Amino acid sequence: MEEDYYLKISKVSDLKNPKERILYRLLEIFPGALSWATLILVVFLSWKLPLFVAIFIIFFVLYWFFRTIYFSFHLRSGYKKMRENEKTDWMQKLSKLPGKNWQNIYHLVILPMYKEPFEIVRASFLSLVDCDYPKEKMIVVLACEERAKGYTKETASKIEKGGK
Repeated sequence: MEEDYYLKISKVSDLKNPKERILYRLLEIFPGALSWATLILVVFLSWKLPLFVAIFIIFFVLYWFFRTIYFSFHLRSGYKKMRENEKTDWMQKLSKLPGKNWQNIYHLVILPMYKEPFEIVRASFLSLVDCDYPKEKMIVVLACEERAKGYTKETASKIEKGGK
């Protein structure tokens, strides 16, 4: 049961052991402190070790340049894959499945929102209406935070009335 303890941690106050709290805080602070230390050390070391700082900055810029190129290639390949999947006739693929068990599956569609404009929520619902999947096999939930309940109820009632 002790293993489950670590699965329910969302903040430092959830930890029981003071040593674990300190470690949690240090690991939480580490990325920000490292970023600030890098910026401050570059400025201060530029007087004492200008050559070292210049080389560090060159490598830092090159690292991020190549990392950006890497991300760009993966972004492009992901976009191409998305376009391929948009052209796929998924209903035809479902009908070719052996056993046709897909007709017993319900899809839960959760649309989280917080004061999104009505037009955006309406477009989401219209895209669900326009899809080929059987509407009686979809359960659609418009979810919101408690503090936006009134706004969400108003949006939901507009959608129920026909979305105008």
